[in-house]
Amino acid sequence: MRIALVDDSEIERGILLSLITDYGCEKQILFESDCFDSGDAFLSSFSSDKYDIVFMDIFMKQDNRPLKEKEVTYYQYCTGIPTATLLAQTWDTGQIYAYGEGVGEEMEEFGIGCWLAPGMNIHRDPLCGRNFEYFSEDPLLAGTMGAAVVRGIQSQGVSACPKHFACNNQETMRIYNDSRVSERALREIYLKGFEICVKTAHPFNIMTSYNKINGVWGHYHYGTCTQILRGEWEYDGCVMTDWWMRASKDPDFPLLRNNAYRVRGQVDVLMPGAGAGSRKAKYDPTLLESLGKPDGITRAEIFRSAMNTLRFVLRSHPFCAEHGLDNGYRPGPDWFECR
Repeated sequence: MRIALVDDSEIERGILLSLITDYGCEKQILFESDCFDSGDAFLSSFSSDKYDIVFMDIFMKQDNRPLKEKEVTYYQYCTGIPTATLLAQTWDTGQIYAYGEGVGEEMEEFGIGCWLAPGMNIHRDPLCGRNFEYFSEDPLLAGTMGAAVVRGIQSQGVSACPKHFACNNQETMRIYNDSRVSERALREIYLKGFEICVKTAHPFNIMTSYNKINGVWGHYHYGTCTQILRGEWEYDGCVMTDWWMRASKDPDFPLLRNNAYRVRGQVDVLMPGAGAGSRKAKYDPTLLESLGKPDGITRAEIFRSAMNTLRFVLRSHPFCAEHGLDNGYRPGPDWFECR
């Protein structure tokens, strides 16, 4: 059997040829193959009786001109990992740590500084569309497994980012949902896994949730992000929003809107850099508008969030690689002197 492989990607041709070779060995089929990097090259040698099967990419460049950046496809291959729910069923923190190490090694290889995981939310509804990302309905198991993953990842000099802090336990309407929860349930169920992870693994980053918690959006929540996370648990890392945040204002301090409201709660970074309530990057003046005004944001609060962010940036793999620093580098207090 004669086969033609027509694809302008050498990687794709190699993958397809490998699959065909494996199939041929399994079925004991002998074949010969010719590879072509363009339709023109294939047509120049084509005849109706030459090939039994032709595998052809439907999108290929039309000439030999250099490809523009937007026309180039980049491939980044990584290891397929079982779901978090399945991993948690091992009850084996050593294996989970090793899994984190593997992820961290691949992050370092690809130049990635932060992995937006693990998911730490509790299984409360079997219909939650992202239960597979979360470990368990038990906060002790979820926290223990999450901490093992974080330690494994960060052993390679890169960062984990546990999420979604907190009470994000359904996908339906999750950007509008208000999770009404008692103080006891909040601390014993919904925050306990995060508490275990923060206190035993010290993640460099944490991501907030879209939903409200007792009427306040998670990415503005002073109670969870400052009083509990920073104050009680003594977390000094970087806290970021999920991908954008809802426009809102502090009910007690009306001057604090959007970014000013967020910084007051010590949610340091708005991801992915867009304005409040928008997926498109635009300038949001609310931080500086309230600066220095009565009950407005203070320079100390802005500086505090900048320090939280820089602690991650200065120990991130890309920064260390660029400046020739060891992955174990940690910024000293001299980086944060206010002059």
